[in-house]
Amino acid sequence: MSPRIQGRVSITITLATAIGLLVFVAAGSVLGVGVWLAQKNTLSLLSTNADQAIGAAVRQIEQHLQPAEHQARFIAARIEKGEVDPNDRKSFDLLLTGALAAAPQIEAVMLIKPDLHALAVGRDRERDQIALNDFDYSADPIVRASMAAIGPGASWGAPIWREEFKKTYLNLAYPVVRDGVPVGAVVAVVSVEQLSSFVSTVGAGHAGTRFILYGRSPMGATR
Repeated sequence: MSPRIQGRVSITITLATAIGLLVFVAAGSVLGVGVWLAQKNTLSLLSTNADQAIGAAVRQIEQHLQPAEHQARFIAARIEKGEVDPNDRKSFDLLLTGALAAAPQIEAVMLIKPDLHALAVGRDRERDQIALNDFDYSADPIVRASMAAIGPGASWGAPIWREEFKKTYLNLAYPVVRDGVPVGAVVAVVSVEQLSSFVSTVGAGHAGTRFILYGRSPMGATR
């Protein structure tokens, strides 16, 4: 083969190889960009779905706890307007019992007076009974601190462990002021155990573990 022909073949092979490499690099780049975009879109979709699921769960939990605030506000308004007298135990106990009937998530509802004497109605879920009680919390530092922290309007207090019931409770307090004089606070109580049970049903169709945090510590956990 003549040198001229050999030169032409060499150039042809070089050009073909270069073009092939360029096509390979271009195809690889397009494929890489496509994979990156697909991963980005997938992660974005997963993040959006997760945000929507969390948002829906939060709304469900808020709706689950709202009746505690509604009932506490309702009872406080009845006292403030003089429509019910806490000293009339028969009528007042009926009002408190009605609050439990209207909101099964509430474990107990009570009026805690300034002297920390409480008129309460509680629910015994195991026996399906309603118990009427009087409590004296004057020597209880936890209740004393909780009452001192109550501000204007409804407010959720920190979780409280009650040794006598072997449970941790959340409490919603609504201050009662009649004719400018503090009468105490209506307190609606929800057990963390009951709330955890409800949380376990929220978003049951989604994978993952649902749990309740108080600060950085787990307050209750579900599957």
